Amino acid sequence: VETAEVLAGARAAVGETGEVLLGARGAVVETGEVLAGARAAVGVTGEVLDAAAGTTASAAVLVTRAGGVTTAADGTVERAGGVLGRTEQMVDGFAPVVERLMPAARRFAEQLDPAEVDAAIELVDRMPQVLTHLNEDVLPMLRQLDRVGPDVHEILEVVQDVREVVGSLPGMGLLKRRSERKDDDSSDG
Repeated sequence: VETAEVLAGARAAVGETGEVLLGARGAVVETGEVLAGARAAVGVTGEVLDAAAGTTASAAVLVTRAGGVTTAADGTVERAGGVLGRTEQMVDGFAPVVERLMPAARRFAEQLDPAEVDAAIELVDRMPQVLTHLNEDVLPMLRQLDRVGPDVHEILEVVQDVREVVGSLPGMGLLKRRSERKDDDSSDG
């Protein structure tokens, strides 16, 4: 029963950890977008500086453009901050669950034998075949068991009748006594 509880707890922890990982992957993707935006801003800023060195008029245009890029970069940084906040909330939400399951998960991991892991994998691999045999062979036989009971009862009645008939044949008492004596002699020796 404890193993089933540990397995159920471990499955729940794995499921919840999967959700945390999905959230973290999303944060990584959005952080990558922030970095791409920042790289673009740096590239544009470099262009602005190059152009500013050339002429004052084009420098004013480039400064305006750089301001737009800076604003875009600020928005990207803000979005990354939001993603980070959501990720922290998810991790904080799972912390009590993980803390509660940690002793059971540790105990499960300490007692888990590689042969048991191999057996579990083999069981999962064979599950479709087992279910097929269960549905096609075992369950139909079980459905017919209610019909077997009366047949067995009828067979027992016939055997009892044959026994009575054989027992009433002349000379059967003598054969029976001889058989009993042989059994007694073999058990004594």
